[in-house]
Amino acid sequence: YDYFVTALYSSPSGESAPSNIVSITVSQEPQPDLLVVNQDVQPRNVEAEQEVQLICRVVNGGNADAGNSRMRVYLSKDQVFSSNDRQLAAVEVGALPSEAGQDISITATIPEGQESGGWYVLFLADADGDVNESIEVNNSATVTIIVGNPVFNPPKNLNATTNLNTIFLSWDAPDESVATLNGYRIFRDGAAIVRIDDPEVRSYADNGLDPGEYTYYVTAIYGFPEGESPGSVEVSVTITYQSLPDLTISDFVVSPTDVAPGGSIDISCQVRNTGSLASAESEMRLYLSIDQQLDDSDEMIAYGRVAALEPGSSMTVTGDYIQLPSGVAPGNWYVLIKADASEEVMESNEGNNTAYRSIVINGNIADLQITFITLFPSLLTPQSNVRITFNVYNSGAVAASSYSTSFYLSVDEHLDDSDILLCSLNSRLLGSKSNALLNTGFAMPQGIPAGAYYLIGWVDSGELVSESNEVNNFYVQAINVAGTASTGLVDLMGGLSVYPNPSSGLIKLDFEGVPGHKSLIWVYDRMGRTVLYREVPASVENQLVEDISGWSPGIYLIRLQQGANIRSTRLIVQ
Repeated sequence: YDYFVTALYSSPSGESAPSNIVSITVSQEPQPDLLVVNQDVQPRNVEAEQEVQLICRVVNGGNADAGNSRMRVYLSKDQVFSSNDRQLAAVEVGALPSEAGQDISITATIPEGQESGGWYVLFLADADGDVNESIEVNNSATVTIIVGNPVFNPPKNLNATTNLNTIFLSWDAPDESVATLNGYRIFRDGAAIVRIDDPEVRSYADNGLDPGEYTYYVTAIYGFPEGESPGSVEVSVTITYQSLPDLTISDFVVSPTDVAPGGSIDISCQVRNTGSLASAESEMRLYLSIDQQLDDSDEMIAYGRVAALEPGSSMTVTGDYIQLPSGVAPGNWYVLIKADASEEVMESNEGNNTAYRSIVINGNIADLQITFITLFPSLLTPQSNVRITFNVYNSGAVAASSYSTSFYLSVDEHLDDSDILLCSLNSRLLGSKSNALLNTGFAMPQGIPAGAYYLIGWVDSGELVSESNEVNNFYVQAINVAGTASTGLVDLMGGLSVYPNPSSGLIKLDFEGVPGHKSLIWVYDRMGRTVLYREVPASVENQLVEDISGWSPGIYLIRLQQGANIRSTRLIVQ
């Protein structure tokens, strides 16, 4: 029997592609069944070339005796064995009667040069297939380890508000890390006052405070490996029992977040008086900063007046075409906004007047990206001739000099030394904000086993072009390789096109239908947020027209799902 599972979604409605397939043979004949239980690795936070102890028990859960077998232990990026996994150890397992087991404890060494991060130690019983079992897919078990020193990221965006003798703190979760987040610790005036053992709780009320000034920061507590982050940004709050206004900023938006030196941005925010007394008219200022803290080194780029606000009231502040300095260096920057910047209003809390958003200043350099790849034929066979059509887009502020584009065949989505170079193409100058539609080809290598693979395109593979973003040069596309006589695989990537591309107005999506399945279409922005969702009834040929004139410039991902089939492509909005 073959089993797989899909996930059902309600908002938006849809169904996922199938999980991995599990095959089970039911037989009236007694058969053994080898399992791995009680698996452990000691220690679990290790360095490359460090020894570890691999511990487990192999048991026979079947109803017949099992002969001799071999267990192998691998280091894997996931919980499923593949040929890319690195073997750590192997051990002989003796014959096991039904319900008997063998305890195993062996010493292994983490390989030299092993990449830092989270890994799985995968224990695989009967790794060589010596035993004919009733279930052949339950021979593995895993333990998570971390190689190298993980980064313990601190909480972000700590904010404080007051109400009489209570200070209310809130913050955002840290940036993702391979370490496991267990909770937070709150510090007042340098001393820890409370520990929160729930990573989903990101607020705290400090009650019963006397009048005075208090300074807070929060750390993140990690469980595996154990550790604690540096402190978050500090906030200082003044408690007073007087009736005073308190100006705060929320819903701060900066657009675009990717801009050149001398370019302009638009901003909007809400200024609210959370105090118990009306505020007088005040001044708001906008700054460009290298970090999240406002200091004398930051450059003011705009200012404006805010009207008087009654307690609990707010107003929307907007600013258009705010110009950045022309000589600012490329890199990551912050736009800081401060209410009551000239300190005209006496407030109950003088430490919650600022907000910030990050932006990227690209500078006058190029930025090359592959926006789509089309293969013909779309189903590949060994020794077949394949034509690649692809588009390269230069989103940078200046032209890109000569560059090369290389294509690789890979068993996963990551380019490494084990991947096969299929072909390369040298190209000439590509202007700023320009596209180049290019063609090349290759002969599929002989001896490639049939199955699912990835085609990885790498623009500027010779690394000759200086770019504002050196990590967006790769484009990964799933492909199928059939045997020389195979015709039964489904092409999951062909049959989806969008034009014109790039575009700033109407776009058309053409895609083939799958009999019996409606078409579900999502469009995601570069932050992974859904900006469009459509359902199209089942049909042989389909076309969808959308107006994107109100969309922000950038690169978007279009995802089409029809039953278990998934296609995707990219859209550039100018």
